[in-house]
Formats: sequence, C-alpha cells, structure tokens
Amino acid sequence: MKPSFKLLPFLLLFAFSVSASDVAETVAIQFYSENLTFTYNKEMIVSKKLLCASDKCLKNYYDAKKAAPHQDLLNQLKAEKKRLNLNDWLYAKLVRSTVEKIYHKKKNLHKSMAWWFLLCESGYDMRVTFIDKKEIFLFVASEDKLTKVSSFSEDGKRFYNLSSIVLNVRTQGQELKKPKFRGNPDGKGFEFGLKKLPTLKAAPNECFVSFKYKKEEIKWSLRVDETILSLQKDYLAMDEMAFVETPISSTLANSLLPKLKKLTQGKSQKETLEILVAFTRTAFKYKWDWDVYNDDKPMYAEQVFTTEFSDHEDRTALLYYLVKELLDIPMIVITHYNNNMTLGVIMDEEMKRKYEYKGRNYTICDATHPVSSCEINRYPLGLTYNTATVIGEYR
Repeated sequence: MKPSFKLLPFLLLFAFSVSASDVAETVAIQFYSENLTFTYNKEMIVSKKLLCASDKCLKNYYDAKKAAPHQDLLNQLKAEKKRLNLNDWLYAKLVRSTVEKIYHKKKNLHKSMAWWFLLCESGYDMRVTFIDKKEIFLFVASEDKLTKVSSFSEDGKRFYNLSSIVLNVRTQGQELKKPKFRGNPDGKGFEFGLKKLPTLKAAPNECFVSFKYKKEEIKWSLRVDETILSLQKDYLAMDEMAFVETPISSTLANSLLPKLKKLTQGKSQKETLEILVAFTRTAFKYKWDWDVYNDDKPMYAEQVFTTEFSDHEDRTALLYYLVKELLDIPMIVITHYNNNMTLGVIMDEEMKRKYEYKGRNYTICDATHPVSSCEINRYPLGLTYNTATVIGEYR
C-alpha cells in the first residue's frame, strides 16, 4: 500500500529527525559553579589519519575540520562566553573542558588539535609548536604579563604557552619547532586579566571582620563569593598590577560598600582615606608571604577576607579598589625594594610631605603601616625616590 501524499511531509520530517539524532551528541560540562550542556555533530570529529605534528598535517586537519559541521558547537561556546562574561583565558578553559568531554576516548594530540582549531575559529591567532612530531603546544600573544609560564617573542609580540598551563607540562630546554601554517593569522591575542569578573553563579558565604577607627571598634558580618574565590585560587600567575586591578565580587561589594559608604558619609577626602586605611590595617592579620608560604604569593582583594594572613601587596589591592569605588581619585601603585607595595593618591587637600610623579603631587596612603593607626602621609620604612618604582596608575 502506497503512502498518501498527505502523509509524505510527515514521513520526510520523521526521516530527517532520525537522521539528525543519529549524528547529534550532548555533553555536560561542570565549569566552576555552572552546569552547561553542549550539543555537537559527531561528524565534526575528523579521521585520526589526519593527526600528526607536522606542517602538512596541520593544514590538512584544519581544512577537513573547517569542512566538517563544527559551527553549531562553536556558536554555543561563543554564546556562553558572552552570557558569563568570560575573558579570553576563561573562554579557552571552557573550550578545553568541552573538548576533553567530546574527545574523552582520544589521545591528547587529538584534543590539542581540536582545541587549537576551535580557538582559531573563535577569532584568535594561535601559534603551534611541535616536539618530536608527537605533540603540539598552543601559544597565544598577549600584552598582559604572565609569570611562571614559558613564552617566546615573535613579530614584536610575546606568546605564552597555553598547553603547558592546562597540561602542567614544562617545555623549557626542549626544542620547539614552529610550522609555517597558521589557522587564523589575522586573529587577535588574549586578555588574561580579571579587570571585569565573570558572571558565574554566586556561592555566598558569611565572613566577619572587626577593625578599629580611632577609639571605636567596628564589627561587620560580610559575604564573600566562594565561586570567585575558587576561580582565583587556581588562576594563572600574573604580574602584581593584575592583582591590584581585579575588583571584588558583586556579592562582597554589596555587603561591604554600603557599610563603608554609611561610615564615610559627610566625611572629607582625608577623613575617608583615614577610615579606609584603618580598615585595611586593623581588620586583617599581617604576615609576610615568605614567612607563611616560603614564596612571594600576592592575593586578590577578595582573598584577603578569607585567608588567615595578608601582607602589603594584598592589602594594597584591597585599598586600591576601595579608594576607586568610594572616592574615584587619581592613584599610583608604588613598589620599593621590589618586595613592598604602597599607594599614592591625589587629594583636594595637599599635605606637607609629597611624592612627586609626572609633575603631580601624591599623598602616601599605606595599607599596612603605621599599624593600628589611621594616619596617612607616613612613608613606609625605607621608601625613598631611589628605592621606589611606580608600576601602575589610575586616571
């Protein structure tokens, strides 16, 4: 019995649905506090015959991958980047996590090449290096300064090894061969800094601070975001200004800033600064990083609230954020003897002692000293023009 013409569109739709379901797969990704789901076409996984670490293989693989149905997955990844406000590095981690799930039964070379392709197609200029034709390492240009990450310079740019970070592999001392082929030679570099935090699902947790302002002891209950703290705990190592310029989470800001604004309401700039330095000096226990970790370990401002000890760098990051939010006045960040940090600000009221920089007079507001004091314009021990270096400025 022949099907009627009226049933034919439904039969075709059914056949198409079965065909589409045969090639569609779904993977679930745990990305910090977010549970994400991505759908991809199985036909985007190209033949393993195209996999090898050579110039010719790269081009053949890229061409085959480009012709395969990859665009739907790429669009989903880009949409999550925008929705979660991910910077380039966090997006690269999301892409890598997705690749790990899709290619979980494949060798690392397969995963690395898929990661490289998707990042190139996302708009980045990814440089590839080979080691013995068995593995590739992905490098990307950035104007940010990473520490403890292998890199090379080319075309006036600094390229950092993403693969060594993800795989925890050291490539120093090994011969890295660079192919001629580039997937996206007109692509852009990476922004690694956290000047804007991602909008991941918050995980509020209560914390308490107690500080002294003149003769008054003030106790507050605050809330930090464990999601942001988790992200910052395993974030890659960067230069000191990257820590200073990173804000606190909206969770902590919404519990801390209203209290500080109420406390400083009607106060002059000088009085407000005295309150802020009293907070950073007395609310937290001081210990030098080398005494605690036997290493230099700068922290983000939010971490100061949940770590047992903090030092000058960590507190300067917090004070920088608070001055910016409450007063929004010009600032400079100063290091001296390469292991101490302090802050200089431009106030309406000029003080007798001045720190001159680029023809402007700054007042020193140290986040740590004098201990148990709200006095500003006291130079930290040993700070002179000869020992000091300005590493960053605001406005």
